[in-house]
Amino acid sequence: MRSNICPGRPKTKIHPTGLGSDDVQARAGDTKLVPVGVTLFGIGLLAVVAIFVLFATGRTELPVWLNVTAGLGLPVGLALGVAGVIRNARRSRR
Repeated sequence: MRSNICPGRPKTKIHPTGLGSDDVQARAGDTKLVPVGVTLFGIGLLAVVAIFVLFATGRTELPVWLNVTAGLGLPVGLALGVAGVIRNARRSRR
């Protein structure tokens, strides 16, 4: 069995996505914005749930950090996630 089908051409490892290893490494930097946005959105969502639970249990004096996290986590996370998806879509079209 021959190990190198094209003797003049170097081997390229194929990633499970069907892209060569060089393509996967080039695209690795593109996807960092989406996970950060999803994480921030999730933290903001947890803060909103915590606020509802605390209000339901009768607490009215909530910490400022909890209100800020709920107020900024959701919209900033959503904006980063959408911007990351748009950025990735534009780069993949090129």
